[in-house]
Amino acid sequence: MGSALPAPESAGVLAVIVHQLVREVPLRDAVRLARELLTRWPEHEEQLRALDEAVALAERGPVSPEEIAQELGGGWVGEEALAIGLYAVLATDGLREALLLSVNHSGDSDSTGMVCGNIGGALHGARAVPAEWLETLELRGLVETAARDALAEFSPGPPSDPGWAQRYPAW
Repeated sequence: MGSALPAPESAGVLAVIVHQLVREVPLRDAVRLARELLTRWPEHEEQLRALDEAVALAERGPVSPEEIAQELGGGWVGEEALAIGLYAVLATDGLREALLLSVNHSGDSDSTGMVCGNIGGALHGARAVPAEWLETLELRGLVETAARDALAEFSPGPPSDPGWAQRYPAW
């Protein structure tokens, strides 16, 4: 099977949560805001249900892959991928644990891991990435530059890196 199908509601919820975390809003408050904004959109019920199920499952802490699938699905559609990735961050105390929980199931692991990585990375920061994972990361320099640039772009102040205009000449 392929990756999770794009779902505009899922992408919007993820964007709101990550944006709030980058601005150092607590995770549960970021989820509450995303939930509130989601309810303003037509046909939001399926995404809202998946979001609420993820939050409820996280109250139980880490559960088995079978329980994740039973409660949240396999991550094959946007609502499920968002729910699993968010659940994994809410149910654990660190980035490593969250990522492992989000990908160790029989569903769409790359999509659920991507969602978890975005939320967990914004919450815990780059220092939380295990050193042994960074050692084998392809294009590490580019990834780290893009991450720093994203933080600069979406932080309250304007980017101040002198190389900004070279990397992004349209700005």
